[in-house]
Parts: sequence; structure tokens; C-alpha cells
Amino acid sequence: IAMFEKAVCGSNAKATAKAIRYAVDKVGISHVALGSDFDGAQVPQTIGDAAGLNVFRAALKRHGFDDALMKKICQTNWLQALKRSWNE
Repeated sequence: IAMFEKAVCGSNAKATAKAIRYAVDKVGISHVALGSDFDGAQVPQTIGDAAGLNVFRAALKRHGFDDALMKKICQTNWLQALKRSWNE
């Protein structure tokens, strides 16, 4: 899930969390990962930059994601996708 307004239909951390919840409900937790581009994309103002990721984590918690699920979305799922694409 990209973290910019047109991708998540909103301009705040809540919209991004809502988009992630929707995707997880549709395809499952193992197939959703956070995509952020702090170097060029218009990241929601409530997040701003990497220092604002705690705001995003709080929004994810409000949408029912615990620490283990957030780790999958923010780290593990990306690593698994990279390993698959690199045939490792």
C-alpha cells in the first residue's frame, strides 16, 4: 500500500490505515505491505517523514493491528517478497 493521498483516498495516517485494513480483509495479512516513499511522494501531513511513523502505527492499532501484524506489514512481508523475487 502506497502512503500517498491518491493511493489511499485520503491525506492522513487514518486513511492509510483504513486502506491497509481493507486490503488485509480482501487478500490476507501475508499479501499486504507498506510502501512509503519519503523521497518524492506526498506522504500524509500527519506522518510527514520517517519520524512520524509512530502516528501511523497508532492509526494501525486503532484499526485492529497488533505489533506482530504491524511487523508483517512494515517489514516481514517485504522481505518475503524480495526473497521470492530473488529466488532465495
